[in-house]
Amino acid sequence: MMKGWDRDLLNYSNSKNHLLIPGIKHLKGLKQAIDLNCEIIKIYPVKDNIELINLSQYKNIDFIAAGGLSISDIPLYKSLGYKAIVIGDMGFKNNKIDPKIYEWLRRRSN
Repeated sequence: MMKGWDRDLLNYSNSKNHLLIPGIKHLKGLKQAIDLNCEIIKIYPVKDNIELINLSQYKNIDFIAAGGLSISDIPLYKSLGYKAIVIGDMGFKNNKIDPKIYEWLRRRSN
């Protein structure tokens, strides 16, 4: 996954037949990623872009939400149409994985 948008890097990755998921911060980058037929796009930081993008208009693209999210954000972003969310620093408390993550995983494995 890219931290940001780099059209040249994406084109290089595609030429080598490697999957590289672009990280998009602005609508201009989103349009460019769509024009390059990206099927998976990370929106980062999603909280800054939540009202700008109507995911339902993109039928053949899976979106990943990232940037300052925690386990408690899953229901909201799932309801908005995101297929996955990235839980970074918010997934740790005192250098340990947030226990809510274990609980969430446990409930889904039963």
